[in-house]
Amino acid sequence: DVGSQKARYVRITIEDYSPTQEGSTISWNTVSMYEVEIYNNEPVEPEVPEVPEVIVPEEGENVALSKTATSSSNETNAFTADKAVDGSKSRASRWASAVSSNPQWITVDLGAKTQIENIIIEWERKNATEYKVQVSDDNEIWTDVYAATSAPSKNRQEINLDKAIATRYVRVYIDKHIANADGVNWNNVSIYEIEIYNGGIPKGFDEIVNSIKVRDLTIDDEALPMPEVPEGYEISFVGADYEEVIGADMKINRPLVDTKVRVNFEVKQGDKKAYTPDIDVIVPGANEVTGNEVPTVIPELREWLGGAGNFEINNGSRIVISPSSEAELSKSMKVFAEDYKDIVGREIEVVVSDSPKTGDFYFELNNKRPELRKEGYYMNIGDFVKVESNEAAAAFLSTRTILQILKQNGTTIPQGITRD
Repeated sequence: DVGSQKARYVRITIEDYSPTQEGSTISWNTVSMYEVEIYNNEPVEPEVPEVPEVIVPEEGENVALSKTATSSSNETNAFTADKAVDGSKSRASRWASAVSSNPQWITVDLGAKTQIENIIIEWERKNATEYKVQVSDDNEIWTDVYAATSAPSKNRQEINLDKAIATRYVRVYIDKHIANADGVNWNNVSIYEIEIYNGGIPKGFDEIVNSIKVRDLTIDDEALPMPEVPEGYEISFVGADYEEVIGADMKINRPLVDTKVRVNFEVKQGDKKAYTPDIDVIVPGANEVTGNEVPTVIPELREWLGGAGNFEINNGSRIVISPSSEAELSKSMKVFAEDYKDIVGREIEVVVSDSPKTGDFYFELNNKRPELRKEGYYMNIGDFVKVESNEAAAAFLSTRTILQILKQNGTTIPQGITRD
């Protein structure tokens, strides 16, 4: 015990020592210590961190979350005030007042004087017809910062104060409410959640869903990028209206020219989920738009790359089936020949060959373009018309396009390429 001392450095000086320890046979001309410990016998009060006079939260922080909440009354022990600040907006987790026509209130204690600017009230029903938001520093003297004399227009009510204020207690005071509202007749008032913010209010679920965007695509994009969503949200791809360009795996099959595709996503937050509105995406094409205008057919061609000049039928025009596709296409091509005669007024021969000539219609089934799926076809209209598809049904659909154009033009079809 050296008494109470104040020092930064402590030194132990050994002025004399014996090489042999008393009672030991070891003789070594040094001195050694296992440990030096220094204590203060007088208790020291721990430093208390200084609390700022006014807490200024970061923008987007819900300062009401998990704070202490009290209320005028509760319908049951399951619907207490703390349920309105627990972060859950489910019907099972809410504050509900007792069944009564008396004024009701719910108070949130922020724990310290805090700067606030925006308040969100998630009403179960829009049945509060006269109510106000009040603030207090001591939970006794209250000042109104917002007052309403009619029911809120939406269940999620955003209240923006005229300016930021500093307060510790925030109270929603309902002077009057009606029993019959939103299809329910029950004489109480209930709130799913109260949120309090300094600065801007984070977007709500519906606003997040409706604001989903897809960035502009470039020619280098090989897949549709997944839009970003805030923390706590999930997003997944639902599909596109033109799967031949944007597949279910979000991969892009390069279209002939710039093509508009509509896509949708599903957004989830907890037990909430919703689909986005249609989002238009322009997928850059492999070619510039030039040449002949797209022919008019019903339904319209999905993709068209115009060429120059026209394909023209002649007295020697034939329907030519690739030898590898004869079994699958013979029946539908006979139907095409019959319809061709009705439209054009000429007989046309159906042959099997892999050598089409000028004025012919050539059909082949292959798997060169898997993006065409079951009903898509690729038609190259030049000196002869060449149609490729994965299945016979798609080849037959292409003949409907050919006949529509011939019915309008007589003997010609604009040259170009279509993927439809």
